[in-house]
Amino acid sequence: TSKKHDDKPWAKEALDDIFYVQEDAENEWNMEDTADGLAWLMRSKKIDRIVALDDFDVEKAAYLREHFRIPGMGQTTSRHFRDKLAMRIEARDAGIPVPAFTDLFHDADITRFTQTVAAPWIVKPRGQASATGMKKLHSADELWAHLETLGANRHQYLVEQFKPGDVYHVDALSEGGKVIFSRVSKYLATPFDVAHGGGIFRSAVVPFGSDDDKKLQKLTADVMTAFGMQYSASHTEFIKIRETGEFYFLETSSRVGGAHLA
Repeated sequence: TSKKHDDKPWAKEALDDIFYVQEDAENEWNMEDTADGLAWLMRSKKIDRIVALDDFDVEKAAYLREHFRIPGMGQTTSRHFRDKLAMRIEARDAGIPVPAFTDLFHDADITRFTQTVAAPWIVKPRGQASATGMKKLHSADELWAHLETLGANRHQYLVEQFKPGDVYHVDALSEGGKVIFSRVSKYLATPFDVAHGGGIFRSAVVPFGSDDDKKLQKLTADVMTAFGMQYSASHTEFIKIRETGEFYFLETSSRVGGAHLA
């Protein structure tokens, strides 16, 4: 874990050891240094598996698995569970419904999006967790002004159409490439509303065997198959569009539900 956490109340009685990594000025790990440290450790300790404990560890764990050829999720697959742009492209290509979206690489593509997709839109960071860093916009002028504030980091974001609706989450376990357990719940207030307007983060389990339960279990299995999930917990979010009743995929992650949902 990061060196800044060395004073936290770790359950040391349940841990064999703790190793700290010094972050750089951007609060990032130097993964080459991390690999060097793990290589030193592996001289005396056999490492059979690497487990990511939260969203921000998924890519680190994938990097180390690839380098040391340890079984588990690799870097390409890990992007499907961390990069919101990769998620949308993979879902769209698999025929899973997603809101209209575009990357923010090419000005002409952004202009085309604003001319063909009705506002409002929402700009989202590709790599943050939960609803962090999102911005709702209502016109092309607002969008371009906001993109200016992102500067050189614009490529780390995407924009998609904002559709009002109820947001659901499906918490699942996969083994051998198959979903072996899933539970469908509905947020009582959407993550975006709570993150930007305040309130209590709550959800309730959807009635077992209901139409929504069946549809979302099927969609979750489709997402896991398309994204290459083999062994992990997952937390996947969908929105039920208010005006049509259709379900659209929003995002997924290779972890249990956060914010006390699990």
